[in-house]
Amino acid sequence: MRAGGQPDRTSGSYRKVKVAILDTGLEPDHRMAKTVFYKDFVTDAEEGMLDKTGHGTLSLDLILEAFPHDEAEFYVARVMATDHTNQSKPDDPLRMAEVIHPTKSH
Repeated sequence: MRAGGQPDRTSGSYRKVKVAILDTGLEPDHRMAKTVFYKDFVTDAEEGMLDKTGHGTLSLDLILEAFPHDEAEFYVARVMATDHTNQSKPDDPLRMAEVIHPTKSH
């Protein structure tokens, strides 16, 4: 017996949960690097995955401890260059807001 309202994988009604991590990025050698969707909003260069502080990578690891990776699609967005963001770095919160609610001009 299943709890009410839970989708059944065998019936075709199941869809993976989408999990977004807006942080410092993802280390390119991470075990999930080939399966996540990744976008860098800090630099325009197409250098691939990057996480200079490891904070975004650790965030993904913590989520993976609590949530089975085969039941989710992971989206990692690098919106901060470092893990020390504050009001003296106004671009970091503005960039995060733009990722969450993009303006129509982009």
